[in-house]
Amino acid sequence: MFLVHATSSAARTTAPFDCAPRGWNYSVVYPAYDPRFSKGHAVDRCGYGFIESLRAVRVHAARRPLMIDVGANVGQSLLPLASLGWDVLAFEPSPHNAEVINKNVGLNAGLADRVQLVDGVASNVSGTLTLHVPVNGREDNAALVASAAAAAKSPSRPLQVKSVTLDDVFVQRGLDPSRVHYIKIDTQGHE
Repeated sequence: MFLVHATSSAARTTAPFDCAPRGWNYSVVYPAYDPRFSKGHAVDRCGYGFIESLRAVRVHAARRPLMIDVGANVGQSLLPLASLGWDVLAFEPSPHNAEVINKNVGLNAGLADRVQLVDGVASNVSGTLTLHVPVNGREDNAALVASAAAAAKSPSRPLQVKSVTLDDVFVQRGLDPSRVHYIKIDTQGHE
């Protein structure tokens, strides 16, 4: 079940890149605000971050393996496993990045049933935190604390986001922790 992250503006993205010629069954887009990726151009990052040994994990329709993606960014790390039939529980607090995840999942048939998006941060406590979002648009470089945002030497704006524990999310969504086969954490130094 894919949960849509509500935002006020449409994410501007690159054109979709078809990963099939690279051996993957998905397409991917990236934020167009990133100067490396211009709107209308496609970007080849197929299989981004994929660990080849994960192909050996058996996928059964009744009990699919589960990936936890903490700091999902725009979904580039979750797409390879979701396209192989894995279920994914993704945490992403940035509204813009979550919009791009929505776009990437919606672009690929069958993934909407396998990807669950939590619009918040995974933490040791549930509540709210302040995410400092760079005003230059590069939300993939967002930081949770003011000191980290200041160290980035980039102006930022505060954004209140929810924080949740993995335990709470597993209980609320009826997930079985024994299905977890892979956890990816990339939280800009807050690991």
